[in-house]
Amino acid sequence: MLNKIETIFKAKNQVLILVFLSAIAITILAFIFDLRNTLTYPGTDLRNRVVGARLMLEGIDPYFFKWHTGLPETFYDPLDIPSEALSKLSVPPTVLVLHSTIAKLPYLQQKILWLIVQWGAFIGTVSIFIKGSDSKIKASAVAIVGFFLPIAFFGVFISTQVKYI
Repeated sequence: MLNKIETIFKAKNQVLILVFLSAIAITILAFIFDLRNTLTYPGTDLRNRVVGARLMLEGIDPYFFKWHTGLPETFYDPLDIPSEALSKLSVPPTVLVLHSTIAKLPYLQQKILWLIVQWGAFIGTVSIFIKGSDSKIKASAVAIVGFFLPIAFFGVFISTQVKYI
């Protein structure tokens, strides 16, 4: 009887290990895909924050700013609509202050830093939940579900290519 229980337990552990390794592999693939997107596509949600932080540092109101020929291209957001009164910026000034710490970096470097921050937050959050689990089974379930989450984002973001400075 004890041998049967040990065999079942070992089989469950092997399945659990296989599922966990699959989740890790998917997470690594999702990171690689996300890195490729970061290097290839414009990052539309980030661009207006970067421009907004740069404008704020120059003492210009980022919420009503409209770029035109003759202004620095570092203030250009190609997705902003010139005919609208407000810019596409939709974050509070506190977010702009956070972005202002890296606003002078080239946009590509900011995108890579932002990618690292987002993935760090993701892995940190999953780690907190794993450490907060009171059993091995709960910790395994949290890890598996947490690391399968990148599937939801795997390949979702497709955008047109726009050159940013």
